[in-house]
Amino acid sequence: MKKVRNLFVLALVFFLAVSALYADSGVVEYRNNGIKLQYTSAFDSKNMKGVLVASANGYEDYLNAGTLTYLYFAMSPGEFQNMVYEAESGNVEVFENLLEKRGVLAQVISVQDGKESSPYYQALKTQYEMIQLARVEDVTFYACFPDVNEYLSEVSFIYKYEFNNLGKELLKVLQKATYSPIRAAGDGLIGMKVEFTTKDINGNTVTSQELFSKNKVTMINIWATWCGPCVRELSGLAELNQSLEKKGASIIGICTDFEDSSAACLNLLSKNGVKYLNILPYEGMNESLELQGYPTSIFVDSEGYILSAPVVGAPSLMSVYEDIVDILLEGKVQETAAAAETSSETSYRVVVKDEDGNPVKGVTVQFCDDNSCLVGKTDADGVASFDVAEALYTVHILKVPAGYEKDSNEYVTKTTYSTVEVKLQKSK
Repeated sequence: MKKVRNLFVLALVFFLAVSALYADSGVVEYRNNGIKLQYTSAFDSKNMKGVLVASANGYEDYLNAGTLTYLYFAMSPGEFQNMVYEAESGNVEVFENLLEKRGVLAQVISVQDGKESSPYYQALKTQYEMIQLARVEDVTFYACFPDVNEYLSEVSFIYKYEFNNLGKELLKVLQKATYSPIRAAGDGLIGMKVEFTTKDINGNTVTSQELFSKNKVTMINIWATWCGPCVRELSGLAELNQSLEKKGASIIGICTDFEDSSAACLNLLSKNGVKYLNILPYEGMNESLELQGYPTSIFVDSEGYILSAPVVGAPSLMSVYEDIVDILLEGKVQETAAAAETSSETSYRVVVKDEDGNPVKGVTVQFCDDNSCLVGKTDADGVASFDVAEALYTVHILKVPAGYEKDSNEYVTKTTYSTVEVKLQKSK
């Protein structure tokens, strides 16, 4: 029942937030969806008979896209709030009644080129009327309107009329919106250093430096005792950690609600055979890591630098985690002495020089696609090469030798094998 409570507390938050935005009729930006729009007075909750809830979900693996869903509830705002509070108290009958009153007004999705064959996209095409809204770079945005005849046949005329009018008005708003391509949630975290001092679940003080320095790659699994998917993957993570330890990697857990549910946390870890270290959340963790849900798994190197976009949610197979770690481990040992011998015609090259045009050796370069990152170091010629398939990659400079200023720029490759040139400034 806790899952039901969490769902409707969230729904209520959405309702209150969305109502305020509509009332102001201001510009609203759904950053994780790449959508910026301006609602009209038609969406002012004070003028509505029913309730409209906007649910924004960011990056989705099955489409490499985000989904913005508009749900309409055929009931007054007061009735909606009362039912949410009852559902939050554990009333299953009220919960089911709320679901019956819910209709999907529309969904806005963005689909990256090459993802059109996904089962989810194909299902949308057969079940929804899809209207193209915009195309930006390699991403196409669609407004998706489902067949709602059955839903509308069961609601009163006043709600049916409002539902239809809102659908027409929403399409106008979406057609005037501005769009930008989105990538993996947390992609902006890549290259950020995770640093903290906290305690483990046994009360011992631990630091990020001592924990991360033990392995080439560390997977940080952020979870909670109340989170069903988190708990269900614990036994799998316990087995996975045994495999990772043989490769120079490991898992560290962060039980976010330990202070309130220490007994439950300890019991779950014991019951699922978890031997890897679990620690308490540290100050500023949620904000700095931009946590959007549980579980969230983040991958860092031995110095604490984030190597790839986080995995949000529990994958159906533990092999998803292990595949990511394996790729990162391969990148970690790519010190590019051997890579320098690779022809640029079959690899990407990052060439780093100083302001005088001299090559810079020993620069740590991060080379990423949407799913993972490779890490290499420049050789005596200032070159780091990456033997990967042709695609679009981002390049970050993680670490520079003494005597040079840090470079925080993001560089983007071409979609064909090519060279990215980076110029470092000497320290003053």
